[in-house]
Amino acid sequence: MIKVLIVEDEERSMSAMKKMLADFCPEVLVVGEATCIKDALLLIVTRKPELAFLDIQLPDGNSFALVNALANSNTRVIFTTAYNDYALKALKCAALDYLLKPVNIDELIIAIGKYKTYREQIDYSLSLKVLQENMGRELKEKIKTIGLATINEIIFVETDLIIRLEAASNYTHFFIEKSPRITVSHTLKYYEDLLDTSVFMRVHQSNIINLRKVKKYIRGKTGSIVMTDGCTIDVSPRKKDEFLKALNSV
Repeated sequence: MIKVLIVEDEERSMSAMKKMLADFCPEVLVVGEATCIKDALLLIVTRKPELAFLDIQLPDGNSFALVNALANSNTRVIFTTAYNDYALKALKCAALDYLLKPVNIDELIIAIGKYKTYREQIDYSLSLKVLQENMGRELKEKIKTIGLATINEIIFVETDLIIRLEAASNYTHFFIEKSPRITVSHTLKYYEDLLDTSVFMRVHQSNIINLRKVKKYIRGKTGSIVMTDGCTIDVSPRKKDEFLKALNSV
């Protein structure tokens, strides 16, 4: 059985989560419920849950304050939250699971399944460290590290080292300085929304580039870019003016 702690201050959300787990996740045993950070900390120590469903906004503060305690325990976490753009960006870049409220039963089942599959394969402490670093930044600042989840592992990469991204259907190839290509099962759009738009630009339907890794620009009807890894990328006609303006401002 997977021992689970639910940390949620809304009674309706708490009841709904308990019912869904009881009805659809027979491998889960709820060993504790908390409505605030203080109580959650106590239950993590005394009940030693294997997994915690953790609401981000709690009455006594932001639940990211629990990250230090979680890093020093064996408890893994799946965050639950109403939509918050910056919090979601931080979670995605740390490659940590989250569920949007109201929680969908199918997504809950998928999250439990992913946990069962990858719980022994992921360097969880590193994910939490990246989360702390990213949440410690102001919204206007760029996120410096991103977790790329492959089939077998999560690879953490400094965004400054990313040269370019290339679409491959529902997958994305990352090309990074002095590293092998990394392929992840998210679309290019997923990363377009995460990366710093003052540095990373989608110049074509299939390509996002790091403007600081442009080696040269070849003029033409649309033009093409040579990147520092030697790859040549065509610029979409509708992106040409925007690209030239962005290149001059980097």
